Amino acid sequence: MLDAYWGGIALLLLAVGLFIAEYFTTTFGLLTAGGIASLIMGSLILFTHTPGVEVNKGLIAGVAVGVTAFAVFVVGAIIRGQRRRKATGAEGMIGTTAVAKTPLDPTGTVRAQGELWTAASEGGRVAPGEEVIITRVEALKLWVTKKSKE
Repeated sequence: MLDAYWGGIALLLLAVGLFIAEYFTTTFGLLTAGGIASLIMGSLILFTHTPGVEVNKGLIAGVAVGVTAFAVFVVGAIIRGQRRRKATGAEGMIGTTAVAKTPLDPTGTVRAQGELWTAASEGGRVAPGEEVIITRVEALKLWVTKKSKE
């Protein structure tokens, strides 16, 4: 029977709590750094009261590196997800292409994402059939500019 030191167990539990808290807060890795430090310290002192028993330092280093790599991957994925452009709703329409169905002088109708929308031209008259770029969405009205010919 191994006699584990309660301080080491407490530090290991603190490390797990800090790792979990990192994913629900915006600390940009500070809680993970504290969790790694707590994991290493807890592992080093876990069996200090049992003579002749200690945790292999290579195992501690390997686990610390593995947990750090996983945390960096997850936090990086969370940050990339937050920075990604909105893909649905009114925010997702901005910057997309629509086709004028009626003359826009300055208001008319466009087809955007398979639907007919009331639109207002910000850059002059637009003829039917011309492509326009959606610049903003206000309520159920699109604001558009002519698509430049490239």
